[in-house]
Parts: sequence; C-alpha cells; structure tokens
Amino acid sequence: MSRPIRVLLVDDDPRVHLLLRTYFARIGDHYALDAQADFPAGLAALCSGDYDLCLLDYALGRYSGLDLIHAARARRCRTPIVMLTGRTDLASDREAMTAGADDYLVKGTFQAEGLDRTIRYTLERTRVRQALQRSESRFRQLFEECPLGMAIVDADGHIEDCNDALCSMLDLGPLDLRGRLLADFQIRDPDDDLDERAVSRIEYRLRRPGGTVWVRETSTALGQTHADEIVRRLAMLEDITERKRAEARLEETIKHLADSRGDLLALLDSLRMGAAFVDDTRLVAFLSQPAAEMFGIEREAALGERLDALFHLERADAARLADMAERRPAEREKLALTLVTRAGETRHVEVDIADDPRDPRRRMYFFYDVTEMYSLRQRLDDRPRFHGLVGRAPAMRGLFEQIREVGEFDSTVLIEGETGTGKELVGRALHACSARAAGPYVPVNCAGLTDSLLGSQLFGHRRGAFTGATADQIGFFEAADGGTLFLDEIGDIPMAVQTRLLRVLQEREITRLGESTPTPVDVRVIAATHRDLAAEVAAGRFRMDLLYRIRVARLRIPPLRDRLDDIPLLCDAFIAELRQRTGKQISHVSQRAMQLLLDHDWPGNVRELRAIIEAGFIRCRGSTLEADHLPLDPARTEIRTPRPAPAAADEPARIRAALRATGGSRTEAARLLGISRATFYRRLDSFGIDPDEISP
Repeated sequence: MSRPIRVLLVDDDPRVHLLLRTYFARIGDHYALDAQADFPAGLAALCSGDYDLCLLDYALGRYSGLDLIHAARARRCRTPIVMLTGRTDLASDREAMTAGADDYLVKGTFQAEGLDRTIRYTLERTRVRQALQRSESRFRQLFEECPLGMAIVDADGHIEDCNDALCSMLDLGPLDLRGRLLADFQIRDPDDDLDERAVSRIEYRLRRPGGTVWVRETSTALGQTHADEIVRRLAMLEDITERKRAEARLEETIKHLADSRGDLLALLDSLRMGAAFVDDTRLVAFLSQPAAEMFGIEREAALGERLDALFHLERADAARLADMAERRPAEREKLALTLVTRAGETRHVEVDIADDPRDPRRRMYFFYDVTEMYSLRQRLDDRPRFHGLVGRAPAMRGLFEQIREVGEFDSTVLIEGETGTGKELVGRALHACSARAAGPYVPVNCAGLTDSLLGSQLFGHRRGAFTGATADQIGFFEAADGGTLFLDEIGDIPMAVQTRLLRVLQEREITRLGESTPTPVDVRVIAATHRDLAAEVAAGRFRMDLLYRIRVARLRIPPLRDRLDDIPLLCDAFIAELRQRTGKQISHVSQRAMQLLLDHDWPGNVRELRAIIEAGFIRCRGSTLEADHLPLDPARTEIRTPRPAPAAADEPARIRAALRATGGSRTEAARLLGISRATFYRRLDSFGIDPDEISP
C-alpha cells in the first residue's frame, strides 16, 4: 500500500482537534493527522517538510494564520495550506489566498466528505501547478541551450524574448534586443529567397556591430486568429555564413574549374553538406565524404549504385525526388525529405538538385542534414494536451480549433456534452484562450445550489435582505468581474432565476437582493449542460429567450465512444498522474486490457475511464494493468456506471438502478448518475423513492 497522506493541523482549539480526528477516522486510513496548537510549534512543523498538507486556523492567539503563512513562505516552504476560518466574507478569503493559502474551508459548513474532497483537490491542483512549472522550466532550458538563435516575436515583429545564441549571433545583450524589431537587423536583397507564410523559411543577412552574417530563419506560428493572422511566432535562426561562403566558392569553382575534377571533389569533401553526382542512367558517379557519413555507408561502395538505393524513401518522396530531377533548372525547388539509412537511422534532409555544368544530362545533388532542427520543432509543436484536455482524434483536434476561434471573442458560449466528457475543462480552456485569461475564472455548479439561495449566490445580497443575511455579500457575477463565469448544468436553474439571469446577460448589470440600484459587471458567461435544452424549452422548463442568449456560440464535446483512438493516450495520462500520486510503479496497460477498454461503450465517458484506471491501480501489484485488474466484468456492478436512460420518463428506474448498484449509498448513486447530491435528493422527493426500501 502507498503511504498515507500526512496532514498537519495548526489550531489552538482542542475541540477542532477532536472534530477533525473524528472526520479523518470516518474517511479512512489513508490520512495521518498531526496537530499543533500554537504559532512557534506550528511553524516549525510546517517547515520541516514532513507533511503533504497543512490545515491552518485563521486565528492563533496573538498571531494569525496569515502571519504563519507569511513566515512559512518566507522560509521557502511550499507545503499546500488550507485555511480553516469561521469568517464567511470573501475579503478575508482573498487575503488568505493572496498570502499564499491554496484553499479555505469555513468552519461548521463542511463534513468529512467535504474535507476529503478539498484536501484531494488541493493536492491535485498543487501537483498540476508543479508539473506546469517543470514543463515551463524544461521549455526554458531547451530554449536557452538550443545552438540555434531563437526569438519569440509579436504580430508586429518586435522581439519579446531571445536566447543566448541569438545574442551572440547579433553581438548584443538581451536588454538591447527585447522590444526591438527583428526586421531592423535584416538586410534583404531583391533576389533573396522569401516565403512569408505562417511556417516560413527565409535566408537573409543580419546587420550587427562587427559586420554582417548570413542566417536561415525558420519561422513557426505560435498563435493565429480566425483569419489566419499571426499574433506571435517563434523564429529559429541558423548561422549559414560558412555555408553561403562555401556555396559561393562551390559555384565559382564549378564555373571556372569545371575541368579540374580533383580540386572539385576535394572541395566537396570539405563542405558540411553532402554532395552526389549522378550520371544520365541515375547511377552514382561521385559521393562526398559528408554524404557517405550522412547515409551511413562507405563512399567507395556507393559508386555505380542507384542513388535511391543508398537509403530508403517512402514511395511518395521517391517520386517527388525523381520528378524534381527531371524539371528544368528554373523550375526546381528545394525538397524536404525524410530518409532511413541502411543502419536504420531516420534523418531529415533538404535536397537541392543542379545540372552538372560539364554535362547537362548529369545531375548534382546537395544534401543538408536538418534533423536537429526538425527534432526541436517537433518537441515544441507535438502537444497532445490542450489546456488540460487530452486528445489526438480528429474530433478533439476540431474541438481544440473551435476553442481557439471562440476564445478570441467575448460572446456567450454553450458547451454541450454527455456527463463525464469534460465540459468544465473546455470552459477553462476557453477562458485561457481569451483576452480575459488574466482575470478570475469562477466555476459554479448550478445543480449544486439550493433553489432558495440561488439568486443570492449568483447576484449577491445586502445585509438584512432576508433572514440570516447578517452581512453584505457579493455574488458569483461580481466575483468574476473582469473574467469568466462558468455556469455548469445551467438546465437545472429554476425558472424564476432564469428570468433574472436573462436580464443580467442583456443589461450587463446585476442587482443584489435588498438593493434597488443596479451594479454594472464585466463578465463573460460560459454555460454547460448535458441536457437537450431545446427539449427542455418544449417541455416548458427552460426559457427560449435565455437559450438564444447563451447559445451565441456552441461547442459540442464528442463522447468517448466516438474517439476511441484517444483511449491509449488518456490511459497514459491517467497512469502518469496516479503513479505520481500513489508511488506505484505501474507504467502501461496490457494488450488484452486495452482491447477490453476499446470494446467498452463508455456511458460515463472520460470520467468513467479514469475511475476504471484508478480501480485497476488499487488491484494491480505489478508494473502492468492486466484485464482482470479492470472492473469491466458485468458481474462487478459495484463500480460500473448505470446506462443513462433515453428519456425523462425512465428517470425513476435509473435512480433505483443506481441505488441497487451502490448498495443504497445516496452519495455513490449521485456520483454514478453524474449529478450533485442536492439534485439527487430533490429527485428522490419528486419521484417518491425511499432508498431504504430498495434491495441491493
């Protein structure tokens, strides 16, 4: 078994110590709780590095929890901290989060399950944040250590960042380069090879204090608008001064020393590029030493062989190479090919073809090895993850592109998809791709809000607006001001609140309960639902005008059964996450287990897949998840997700099936149905179902 999660409690109230020990005992044996009652002991324990998470009281005698956070962070302690506070004002919560807390719990409002969920969420968010920091660090290391000059430039061509290689190339420091136009250093002749596409290859000279240098720039778009306008690009500059000089020497030598074959061959051998002469029967008459090393063969053994027999090319690339050799010199272009040597090595090369000046029937081939640059570009561009979403299937790539396009606009968006497909992740991705990315992102599960207080929670209230309103409180709309408000399961909002929500979307202002003066808000609303809202409108449960207002832009998340090719990729992601969290050295899924996963119909979508992989982790004792580790056997109903009913009329049957599958557990039944416990209890009352009368 993996070691328990070590939790430190710092609170000067013995009753809190006793209560939390009771909660942890109820949760299970995967937590180990230690407690301290004062500031010095709590700080020493927190900074010891022995704990995975700290639960910290807001008040500690003459000190405060904020004092302890500041002291711990000053000592470079990065242990996640969850504040325990009896105060419900958002100002204090923001103060705690600003000081360095990762989350907070209000005393008296949470139970054992909520404590467990908050701890796991905080630890997971910390793990993701650390992973992102490591990823950024690896990118920065790759960026800085790359031998090519690299610059990130904005849409106007200004340099935003650059590496040491570019500074050396231009003989200027980074502070001298940032903010300058890259074009300021360019010297372009009328006959320069320019290609201004999104992915371009340009050769030109750079002006620098010590003279000029020839470079070849490979430019890759890092972001584009819906109109394919580049907003940022990565420019990789390779110093080709020596190559240009060599090519110039080569051209001059070929022109003036056409009959001096010995001198020509010696010159070709001295160049970094590979060269081959092919006669009119396409047999190799000469191969330079760099070319022989590039192809992994002995140069003498290549003489008399066909050029395409020295390495392996795909049929399409071989046809392109043959076609280019037959064209007239003015019509030829440089080819980018991928070849496999006889030793099995894959190399990415660029090929120029020229006529032999002594015999127009013969061809000269010049090979430039660009494998290193290609590998770098692949590492920068190969991103199967997109803002937390995982997928390479065409449907997901299409969704990623839609997110990029829709993210640039401030329109209201409706995300539709079955339960478990990741609608909240899509909402976060839209926020991250928008101009509001630096603002707050506030997710709200509408199904989890009580009907009586939903209006207050969304729009806020004034003190005394209703019984129990003892202080002013802002709502979710004001909390999201300047950012994005994500309304999950919007189809569960009562009609009365729908009316108020429609007015907020139309007027861009809210009125708190107990106030008469509206307050303007600058919020982008993203809504999500697993329901057919058009059918809800027809049934009179959802306002048609509200549907039109929230469905300005519409995204549909494909169910997992429609993108089965992503299952191996998702499994790898879940295995890596669980391996880090549990410490188990499980690395992959067996072929038979993977076939079972591919054959499953996935009613619970990605959420169900993750639950099955996690269940497999619990059972697996080796390094491979086998078929019998996965709870896909129909006889094992304790983990399987009940199939969703096709119509609302079957809702009572679904609820009874979920209760039977979970042995009567209301919490587990709600989870299997993909709804909140509050919604589950409302439906039990609505259908008159007594869970105690249902036999497992």
